[in-house]
Amino acid sequence: MFNRSISYRLGVFVSIAVIAVYLTFILIFFWYNRKFAVKAIETEAIGHSNDATMLISSQLSTLRDVTNRLAEGVPVFYENGEIEKLLQPVMDEFEYIDGIYIYFDSIFSETRLKNKQYFLCRRNDSIVYAENNVTDCLNELQKKIFPKLDVKEKQGWSGVFRKTAGHLPVISCYSPVYFGSSGKKRLRAGSVICELSLNILNDSINKMKIAKNGYAFLIDEKGDFITHPNKKWILNRNINTFSNKIFGGKKNDIKKTLENKLKGSVIAYPEYLNYKKSWIYYTSIKETGWTFFFVVPYYEMFMPLYTIILKLLLFSIVGLLIIFLIITGITNKFIQPLSQATLQLKSFSNLSGEKALSTMDEVKMVLESLNFLQRWYGKFRINQLKEEMVSNQLQQDLQEALGIQMSLIQNDFSKFNEREDLGLFAAYNPARIVSGDLFDCFFIDDDTLFFSIGDVSGKGVSAAFFMSVAQTIIKSNARWKKPEVIVSKANNELTTANSHQFFLTLFVGILNLKTGTLNYCNAAHTSTIIIHDNQEITELEESHGMPLGLYAEKKYLSNKITIKPGDTIWLYTDGVTDMQNTARVSFGKAGMLEAFQRSKRKNPKVLVQTVEKVLEKFRGKNKLTDDVTMMAIRYNGKRHS
Repeated sequence: MFNRSISYRLGVFVSIAVIAVYLTFILIFFWYNRKFAVKAIETEAIGHSNDATMLISSQLSTLRDVTNRLAEGVPVFYENGEIEKLLQPVMDEFEYIDGIYIYFDSIFSETRLKNKQYFLCRRNDSIVYAENNVTDCLNELQKKIFPKLDVKEKQGWSGVFRKTAGHLPVISCYSPVYFGSSGKKRLRAGSVICELSLNILNDSINKMKIAKNGYAFLIDEKGDFITHPNKKWILNRNINTFSNKIFGGKKNDIKKTLENKLKGSVIAYPEYLNYKKSWIYYTSIKETGWTFFFVVPYYEMFMPLYTIILKLLLFSIVGLLIIFLIITGITNKFIQPLSQATLQLKSFSNLSGEKALSTMDEVKMVLESLNFLQRWYGKFRINQLKEEMVSNQLQQDLQEALGIQMSLIQNDFSKFNEREDLGLFAAYNPARIVSGDLFDCFFIDDDTLFFSIGDVSGKGVSAAFFMSVAQTIIKSNARWKKPEVIVSKANNELTTANSHQFFLTLFVGILNLKTGTLNYCNAAHTSTIIIHDNQEITELEESHGMPLGLYAEKKYLSNKITIKPGDTIWLYTDGVTDMQNTARVSFGKAGMLEAFQRSKRKNPKVLVQTVEKVLEKFRGKNKLTDDVTMMAIRYNGKRHS
């Protein structure tokens, strides 16, 4: 019995020691991996917030660009009576645009326009188009909002509002419409207003989930819900009206954080989850002032970790029972003979024959966490290197694109200036790495000079590619020797290859160096200027058709004039006259004409460089916001002694 007591006690002590070691290990494992669980959830939430931010920024940026392009295109399409053709492709391409409205000022429309308003919107499964009395098609809220937007002088946004009861919210972008060509006083005629439906955005955000019951939503700068899984909350609930209970007594801290447009995480008790403790990640969307929230029930964050701990505890209980039985059996086997020998020796001596038996069980160290950390760090470094490679490749691609574009730009004018009957020079200054401006000049034959200058709508890589394609097409059609034919054929080819609705304003001229006859076609480009030998100015203001790339099979006209020896042909893009100084004053045509006077009737190179210096001084510290291209052609004629 004494022997059993020792073995039992030894088994209990060893089991307790093993339990203590194992529980310590489980606690360390739990707290160590708890940080990774929170980090993983936070990383996933940040990923979803980035996706939502990119989706929102993409839709808002697209709506802003579309509104601006429509505002620029309204004067041209109105003159051709094709407003519906301008609006319909936009509604077909962008399903999240809910409506487009064009308002003309009352005074302007009564004196120049036959229609005051145009309207195109989605109604049920169809698209409705109307003119004039479009307010009959608007609800009362829109009738109050849109007249306020119509008086805005700059492009901007309305607040989020609901068009009708039960209708998901929308936001509107507005842009003013101006009539008149660049270089003249432009008249503000009205506004273009485009509505963005938040229906698709709401569905996309509701699909973003972490764990089983996690959800996401958006609030605007006032705290109103503009997306939420419960559609009844949208524009009907405000986060600032929630009780302090929901924010765990830290409502003021949360309010201050939202006002400062910060990002971070917080513990809260949302009503939507029946006030269960939850982890919330929030981040601000700078472009709109909205805030994106991601909510995950707190217990679901650690559910995978709880599952692992539960399994470990279950296995530990079974293991401890086995260990206890093994230890008890071993101690009985070794201690029982000693006990019997001790009992036999007691008859000879008072000494007790006890021997302490020391048994140690090995504790396995779990290295999975360290291995996981090592693997995670390795993957992180690999991803970081990949991102650096992608960034470097992007920069390399941009430089290669610049090289390709510059190879298409004429920068050697020696063959023109070696002739007695001609002098030519041009300057090309892109606002970005690559440009949307184009110019070209070459001899069709020994006595015929071809020259062109154009401006692609938009900027950046896409506009530069469109410019390169356009320049190649124009040059390939120069063999026709008639400007109106060259422009018409180039327009047909560009229209069929124009999937991004770019358009090109273009001036094409063909100069007979024997006779001084200039045959030219202006497709909505800035007017070309003739600087006569006596410093008088003649402006070629005629426009012979629409910009290229919009509609195929459009007819273009041309004009002829005769220039005299000593006259200079001056061509430029709107980046010259639209350039602004630090006071936001435009350089204008007056500034350009004043720069001509400073050149003092010198050769084309001096003329162009003089205008460049004047522009640079005028711009000051302002960044170049638009591409600047200038070209001067001096006709010397054949002078006889």
